[in-house]
Amino acid sequence: MVATTKGGSLPDFRVSKVKAKRRAFSPRSATLHRVHGEEKTKETHGVKYGASLLIKIELLCSLNYYELVIGIMLMIKPKNNKSVSYIREVLKGFEIRAAGSNLAEIQHWFSEPSYIDKYHLNIKKEQAVFTLISTDNAKKINSFFYPSKVLDSRKRSIELCDLVKINGDNGIIINGRLGQGKSMLLKYLQFLELNTGATIPLFLELRKIRNENQIIEIARQKMNDFGLACSIKLMEFLLSEGRISLFLDGFDEIAFEQRDSFNQALSTLVVKYSKVKIVVTSRYHTEITNNPNFKSFSISLLESSDLAPFIHRIMSKEELASPIISKIRESKEFDFSVLDTPLMLTWFIIIYNKKFKIPKTKLGFYEDLFGAILSRHDGLKESYNRASKSRLNDDEIKEVFSALCYITRKSQDSLFDFEKIKDYIRQALNITGYIKVAPADYLFDLTNVTCLLKKDGLDYEFIHESVAQYFSAHFIKETSEENAIEFYTSRVKNCKVFEDELCFLEDMDRYRYSKYFMLPIFNAVLDESKEKVLTEVSEDILKGSYLVFDKKNFTPPNFLFSLLPNSWGYYYKNVLKNPKLFNLAEDIVSGYIRKIMEYDGFSYSEHIDSLPKSDSLKSDKFKYVSIVEFLNNLDVYKDVLDMLSVTLYDNAIRNKTIYEGVISHQSKKIGLFS
Repeated sequence: MVATTKGGSLPDFRVSKVKAKRRAFSPRSATLHRVHGEEKTKETHGVKYGASLLIKIELLCSLNYYELVIGIMLMIKPKNNKSVSYIREVLKGFEIRAAGSNLAEIQHWFSEPSYIDKYHLNIKKEQAVFTLISTDNAKKINSFFYPSKVLDSRKRSIELCDLVKINGDNGIIINGRLGQGKSMLLKYLQFLELNTGATIPLFLELRKIRNENQIIEIARQKMNDFGLACSIKLMEFLLSEGRISLFLDGFDEIAFEQRDSFNQALSTLVVKYSKVKIVVTSRYHTEITNNPNFKSFSISLLESSDLAPFIHRIMSKEELASPIISKIRESKEFDFSVLDTPLMLTWFIIIYNKKFKIPKTKLGFYEDLFGAILSRHDGLKESYNRASKSRLNDDEIKEVFSALCYITRKSQDSLFDFEKIKDYIRQALNITGYIKVAPADYLFDLTNVTCLLKKDGLDYEFIHESVAQYFSAHFIKETSEENAIEFYTSRVKNCKVFEDELCFLEDMDRYRYSKYFMLPIFNAVLDESKEKVLTEVSEDILKGSYLVFDKKNFTPPNFLFSLLPNSWGYYYKNVLKNPKLFNLAEDIVSGYIRKIMEYDGFSYSEHIDSLPKSDSLKSDKFKYVSIVEFLNNLDVYKDVLDMLSVTLYDNAIRNKTIYEGVISHQSKKIGLFS
């Protein structure tokens, strides 16, 4: 039943009116209507976040000895790891509220100096990472990391040393795109917490956790492995006291079918252990993006002003950094906007150190880039050849590697034990016809000659996920017309696994990408006779979206809302190619819902409380309501679908003509080759 006003029913937002005003819309940024109210002042061990230094010092005077030590350290931004004596002071503070067996276990850490020494050594080792520039020797994160600019939901910059101090009712989700260094940033935040905080900072890779219910147990096992014996009971105590910090990397690397359960599990941890710092990294637009139990931050893209300081930081030596910076300043042709992430800028440095020149185009940059990665010598050393066990040349290594990347990407596999990677290599060798090459010999070449694959403990993984994505795309580009048609047509309705490859193929294989992939998509989603996007597209967009209401402080029309494309995510980015238009669609839907809720006839108990809760998202503070069920309950679901379909059409039809132009351009060459 539709809510009504005292004078009648809701205003008529029918399609005809939307059509008439379609071109009058001016895209604007979407607004998320928060229900949390004003941000509360954060406190860490009695020190008010954002207070003046004088007030901080006055507050510290009232604290006990161990809190005083930690409080002072919170004000200081570290450059290097603190000594083990500092770690002992931090851990000693854990005894303050402990009793019984919990106290006994903590005191046991101090019974032998080797226990805390081992913890200190292991957690410092964890901060040593391999980079594209340093593929042979791991470097400490604090020795080369260029601090990324992190923005809050209002696009305000926050210092990393302040970000790691945030603690409260919410976890932290840091969103970033491919190559922005999300893992490096999280490692650096762990470094800051270790050296300025009062917790045990544990870094976990979510993709390596097989079951969402094992997060805490794996964290506990890591403490034991690092040297601090910890029972289940003690772990529960430390979590309840906020003595553990969890740095959880790569939500977007969790298998698609497990993400909902992991999202719910992380929500449960935030609610259950409200004192624990839980920091998660992810790409944009994943299931955790709109989880209200997490406060959202994003990594800003690099700007031109970041180039020189980044190069100085990562190269460490002035004589290595200065020539690159000079060439950048002299270049008039290359579009440096492509160097907007740490990954791309690092690759740029590698290319320069091999060719001593600046590439002229973006495509030229990519060609040089992956030629450099395949090179058999370190980019910063004199050229030399390492012995190849497979006896394949560079082109043959590339051919097999491209096949390997494709089959592992298709299987959604990125972490391999020795037997698994050998099996994948055997398949790749068979596909490419090099059946006489031993898989173990080719594996040696990948890990020791080209360094495209690296060994991490007992497992193997690609040096970077984008490497596997690019060479997988290269494999598709080099395949036959028949195989390409099969690949592209199969992706029209299911492209999630190969989204990144498709981004590369748009440039690498533009004609076949346009003809066999993009045009069929446009034909599938556009109803040109009615000048609208098919209703099914709008349905797919809405079915993954929720309205989120504060259970205790609900005041209409306040709610959290964001459209979250489900299986149509890639189509949104490529058919629409305009995030602002999508924000406009979001504004239209949320504005319509707000108008409904502002009318006298709207009832929370009838139109919201009566609706079932989401099975996949649960929270003690918020109620998740499917937007589809909400709109159906008000009998306006079809109206909203029609509004979306009409709003998105104009932009989509313009983009269709771009791909038609690509095909038309090739058709002009017919007859030239006879």
